[in-house]
Amino acid sequence: PSGKITFHRIDRYISTFSLIRDLADLPTSDHLSYKHHLLMDLLYLYSMNTQDEIYTDVKDPIIQTAVSYIRNHAFEQISLKKLAEQSFLSQSQFSRRFFAAMGVTPMVYLTDIRIKKAQNLLIDSDYNLEEIAQQCSYQNGFYLSRVIKNRCNISPSEFRKTHRI
Repeated sequence: PSGKITFHRIDRYISTFSLIRDLADLPTSDHLSYKHHLLMDLLYLYSMNTQDEIYTDVKDPIIQTAVSYIRNHAFEQISLKKLAEQSFLSQSQFSRRFFAAMGVTPMVYLTDIRIKKAQNLLIDSDYNLEEIAQQCSYQNGFYLSRVIKNRCNISPSEFRKTHRI
């Protein structure tokens, strides 16, 4: 994406940049895996910040309203039926229009938002999986673990170990 990007968690960027700066004077072979990890963390943070911008260019006003509703109520119980009723469309019409405008189904979009929050909580907090599942509107930690594993091809504990500094 081009244009202005707003970075969240600026303290994390600053600490990662300072660690990279401290390691810059060391020979390349020393701490190579740690340098790689720090660089990957910066790229991960950047991708998480730009991921929100993927879905911002929606021209269909009905779908814009639905997207706004999903974002504002993502961590509550949302059904396709409810979204379609609010849009005054049948479920199939709503799904087709949403997919045409967004490139994903409404439930995939909702899952993306919830998974992103779960990933951020895994990285930035010490909450256990049950607590994260509760905050992300999943039934339990086991179900959230299955969703993350299917979506990210990595277990939540591996995700936390890999992405945490």
